[in-house]
Amino acid sequence: MKRVLLIAAALLFLAGSAQAATTLTYGWEDGETILGSYSSITATNDDEHVYSGSYSLKLVDGGESGTPQAYVAWITGLSDGDTVTAGFWVYDTTSGSPSGRIWGHYTDDDTDIDSYVKSASGNNTYSGTDGTWTYLEYTWTFDSSSSNGLVIEARTYSSSGDTIWVDDITVTAPDGATIMFAGGAAATVPVPSAMLLLGSGLVALAGIRRKNA
Repeated sequence: MKRVLLIAAALLFLAGSAQAATTLTYGWEDGETILGSYSSITATNDDEHVYSGSYSLKLVDGGESGTPQAYVAWITGLSDGDTVTAGFWVYDTTSGSPSGRIWGHYTDDDTDIDSYVKSASGNNTYSGTDGTWTYLEYTWTFDSSSSNGLVIEARTYSSSGDTIWVDDITVTAPDGATIMFAGGAAATVPVPSAMLLLGSGLVALAGIRRKNA
């Protein structure tokens, strides 16, 4: 009986420690741009201003009404209360008010990134305008009441023709979630090995209990 209790305690410890998250990074090195957009914004793969590597994402404000938004990541497979942290570097030479901002919105169809539900808000900090790179980051607590996905946006708040560059986006999501970057390449965050150990341990525990019965 004592042995069974020790194994059960160990399995509970593994279950608690297995609630982990993994960070994935995308740097626009493959020539792709964005997953989608709202309002008038032009996205190109560019090498004029690069934070690291050889390329970055260049976003040009089209000047239409509304806030231009480029969809730079999409996270699905989330549960209520899950936290997602995303951040990217922005190079902004906009004259006057700064332009770049990180934001998010919810979707209700994991096959359609345009299935907008509502805003998920974002960081109130804007990029600088001094010709240097600014890191923007925000953490969301997922609301599953009417949604099943979270879209990360790079927003511009400027006049027609104003331009920002975005590079090296990182997304930290719970294990088991799916993170999609430009080009439609999805990466499922792996379930940690501790969960596999937990499953095999439960089988072993059941065997011990049957043997001792």
